[in-house]
Amino acid sequence: MVLCLLFLAGSLQAQIIILPPDNANDTSNRKPLGCFYGYERTHLLYSSAEIGATGYITQVGFYLNHKLDPAEVTPVVIKMQTTANTSISSSIYGASSASATTVYTGNLTSDMLPDSGWVTLSLDNPFNYTGNNLDVFVETNFGGGGGESYAAKQFRQSLTPSFNCEYWEDDNEPPTDYGIVTLARPNILLSFEAACTGVPPVPGNILSTLNPVCANEPFTLSLENIFTGAGLSFQWQSSPESSVWVDVAVTASPSLDLTQSDSTFYRCIVSCTATGATDTSSELQIMMNPFYYCYCASYAFDDADTKIDTVVIGTIFAASDPFACESYTDNTFMSTAINPGQPVSIKIANGSCSGEFFPATVAIYIDYNHNTTFDSDELVASHDSIAWFNDIPELTFFVPLTALSGLTGMRIILQDGATILSSCGEYTFGETEDYLVNISSVSACTGAPDAGIAVSTQTSVCPNQPFTLSLAEYPSNSGITYQWQFLIGAAYANIAGATNATYTVNSITAPTEYRVNVTCTSAGGATTSSSSILVNISPFYFCYCESYATHPEDTKIDSVIVGSIVAGTDSSTCETYTNNTFLSTDLAQGENVTIRVRNGSCTSEADAATLAVYIDINRDANYDANELAYSYSSTTGINTIPDGFFTVPGIAQLGLTGMRIILAELDSVQVPCGTYLWGETEDYVVNIISSLACVAPPTPGTAVASTISICSPQNVTLNLIGNSTGIGQTYQWEQSTDGINWTPIPGETSPTASVLTSSTTYYRALVTCSSNTQTSASVTVEMKPTPVGNSIVDPIIITTLPYTNVGDNLPSNCWSNDYTDISAQPSPDVFYFLEIDAIGYLNISTCQSSSMNTWLHLLDVNGNHLVSNDNQGPLCSNDFASLIYAVNVQPASFYIVVEGHNTDTGSYQLDVSVTPDSITQVGQLDGDQAEFNIYPNPAAETFSIHLNDLLAPNGQITMKIYNMLSQVRQEKTLMMVQGRVSEEFHLLPSISDGMYIIEITYGRSRLQKVLMIQH
Repeated sequence: MVLCLLFLAGSLQAQIIILPPDNANDTSNRKPLGCFYGYERTHLLYSSAEIGATGYITQVGFYLNHKLDPAEVTPVVIKMQTTANTSISSSIYGASSASATTVYTGNLTSDMLPDSGWVTLSLDNPFNYTGNNLDVFVETNFGGGGGESYAAKQFRQSLTPSFNCEYWEDDNEPPTDYGIVTLARPNILLSFEAACTGVPPVPGNILSTLNPVCANEPFTLSLENIFTGAGLSFQWQSSPESSVWVDVAVTASPSLDLTQSDSTFYRCIVSCTATGATDTSSELQIMMNPFYYCYCASYAFDDADTKIDTVVIGTIFAASDPFACESYTDNTFMSTAINPGQPVSIKIANGSCSGEFFPATVAIYIDYNHNTTFDSDELVASHDSIAWFNDIPELTFFVPLTALSGLTGMRIILQDGATILSSCGEYTFGETEDYLVNISSVSACTGAPDAGIAVSTQTSVCPNQPFTLSLAEYPSNSGITYQWQFLIGAAYANIAGATNATYTVNSITAPTEYRVNVTCTSAGGATTSSSSILVNISPFYFCYCESYATHPEDTKIDSVIVGSIVAGTDSSTCETYTNNTFLSTDLAQGENVTIRVRNGSCTSEADAATLAVYIDINRDANYDANELAYSYSSTTGINTIPDGFFTVPGIAQLGLTGMRIILAELDSVQVPCGTYLWGETEDYVVNIISSLACVAPPTPGTAVASTISICSPQNVTLNLIGNSTGIGQTYQWEQSTDGINWTPIPGETSPTASVLTSSTTYYRALVTCSSNTQTSASVTVEMKPTPVGNSIVDPIIITTLPYTNVGDNLPSNCWSNDYTDISAQPSPDVFYFLEIDAIGYLNISTCQSSSMNTWLHLLDVNGNHLVSNDNQGPLCSNDFASLIYAVNVQPASFYIVVEGHNTDTGSYQLDVSVTPDSITQVGQLDGDQAEFNIYPNPAAETFSIHLNDLLAPNGQITMKIYNMLSQVRQEKTLMMVQGRVSEEFHLLPSISDGMYIIEITYGRSRLQKVLMIQH
């Protein structure tokens, strides 16, 4: 029996046929409209007996069972033909579909997909089905490696007695091999319409997808009242003035694709092919757009991050929400006047709607010749080294005197990467914005022009540092020429090729004076000279290589104290480089210098960082590797850098020189030049002065150490504070195990010493001047013992319950990271051991008085992982971990591990108790009331299971992962406590991407969920 639905509309009759009639739901598959592969093909065969009707097929539909993040756009082609074949044999797609008629070409968009229901496509060319069996060929052409998961679209299929479905699939190019035949065929909806047999329907008005249009811009004409062409033909005509009409094309459908270069009228004569009767539509004039609305497209195909926040030029001020993602913005309703021969300034603020920065390039084009194209020589300004948000400098360009006057287009492209390849087309990330500018007309110059004042972007430069010369004001006439000059001795000489309104000098080696001659070339014109500008050479200590962080987030230098220098910035201000060369201090040769650097974070997030202090001792304008004066690694939080010490070498050259301080999130010392990700560089100037002779008796000062508490053998730096200095003063460091008996440390005869300390040791220095020796105050470096609980072999023993312990996992107290099993964190761990002789619920929590985000792990007596919790546990919420574990055997032994989330450290309170219970078993899970969730879904390598059942069973349940062939791929036993299971699950590496079923069983009952796995 065929399901038929009849719809009457005037004299035409529509008939809907669904195959199979009951829309049977035997299985689901992405065929025929999925695009998991770049190119997919499906061949469907429906018998004439199934169809049971004839006429024009005007619509085709396929039933969608469900969708999961489908592609936004899927290109689709549908072909049809009749055949005597009653089944399909494996074949090559190109051969099978070669004689079929293309009835649909278009895009299936995600908003056309219901959650569940028919996906119906109206055919471009209705297919005249007169009987016999029907072949339907469906192509999806997303391209590349496809555009969605294999389960993104799942269409309903029913089983057929013979092979009535064949499919092909391939990436990067259409498939050319033999297809795979199957009994599962997609259910189909066919909409039939009877052919015209009398007069045609009244066509009504002509509609257009665009009006006005640009030259050669495609647009589509259609008819207001006719949607299909069953038994109809359409004669389209055009006329330039609605008088003399010329045939354009005859189509089988009520639409026509066109382009035009002039305004044109159109009409359509509709004919009934069976009778010859006709009717004519109304006329429609398609107008032409002004040229400045007709530029090529330019946009980012991914609007995820980089964008233009603001543009300021002349009277234009354009801004958008910094959190709104945009790939193209049409601002051609805004315009500003610009004048030929005059400088134009533009300020562009770059941003990111996601808050994530990527290096980018900006380019500005203006269509000076009004040819509807942004030519390569119409690139008026660009900047290709955008290093952070709002990092584009104010750009200046000159409008050429040859520019055509009037309105024209201006395009701004901000694009991720180092170059912008074209003013047209698509790119990955960024934004394009279009504007209009109104170029003023100019008059010819007369007489002697006003040359004005010469200016420079830099008045003092370093070697190889470019600078640009220009005028403070420019003549606003045509016929003006420029010639830049420089002073040689007492006379000015022309600079070859420097004949533009501005001139960029790449470098100079000596102070140089510049001016420009401005000439009016009109009859009676003259030449005048501008004022001069002197560009000096900067001192070498202002000319070091660049060093900065590329991300102004997190780590920064809050303050620096060295000698008379006291520098600091707002702790919440993010900085990557600070030029403090206006600050200086005197440092004497041989002086023992103390430096204090406070590390901070503008986001309050403290990450491990390394400090480096360089001083250009030989004053050669380079920070050499052996000029690292002091370093420290690594910080453990905000303001965790101890006072540092270094000695100015006696061979240091006298005079002003550079000092560079770098704080970088690295494991090793950052080199003095170049970029790094996070941190800050600060530059200072120090004045090296000569040292005086030492004075006897010397002042020995006090010995200090880089750390006074260690947990394992390590190198410790020793220094003196409050001591005298001078030429002829000598040092000898000593060590002692009891503070009474002292021995010299071989080789340590400088104000600073580096010693390997492996036990508690006392240190001091003997300071000698003119045979007079004085002893410094000593410093003690303590070797702390390894605490009980630092490893599973030496745990803290829990002797009685309930139990409370206040502890910490601070590295300064010698806690280390020893737990490496499931859900292990890089934070230091504390181990506990517990033996209980009771059946019930073991309650473990860090809910009280904890200063860090905690993790808890419960292990069995052999150290095997049982369960873990990070937060939102059964006993408390927020960032504090807690566990409830059912103990159903006695006696039982467990290890408890406490650690911080990620690298968190701090104090905590561990509470352990047991609630006696019989651990009763319940026969089944409540499938109606149970809350069963999987997160995340889709998952990659891990996911969490959360089960809450109102019947509250206690004991073990089984979880299995099945593939779509019902094969068990992974299995695990879980513990349900008071009706709850909350556990992180780690997938086996052998489990590939795809759709799986998660099944939880308890006794004879089971719960199931679908899980998508996407690595």
